[in-house]
Amino acid sequence: MTALAWLAAAVVPSVVISQPPPPPMFCFDQPPVRAYIRRHVDNIRYCYERELQGHPTLAGTVAVTFTIGTDGSVTHSGATGVDDEVSTCIAKVIAQIRFPPIHEPVLVHYPFELRPVVVREDAGEVRL
Repeated sequence: MTALAWLAAAVVPSVVISQPPPPPMFCFDQPPVRAYIRRHVDNIRYCYERELQGHPTLAGTVAVTFTIGTDGSVTHSGATGVDDEVSTCIAKVIAQIRFPPIHEPVLVHYPFELRPVVVREDAGEVRL
């Protein structure tokens, strides 16, 4: 078996989603907001993994902006970056989250850092 064939056989793909530090202005990033978003990280990961199948080097930041209304529902959700399909899908996931009621609407800017990770069974993780 050639070295390239061995490497291809030993590679198991996975995905890493992380949140970089929030931008300093116009950002409401309190721990409860993160906690509610983390409950939906599998759905967000699916948005990325679905497109990653056809574009194995797809990576970057999806910047999500959404408004939480006084009843806790998301009244507006939009996203840009990485790929239109990924961004649209993530914005739809965020739009379905139900937060606790609050006193006044809040605008949230929330970035997602998306990147593929290749894990070789014998050597650990190799970042692309």
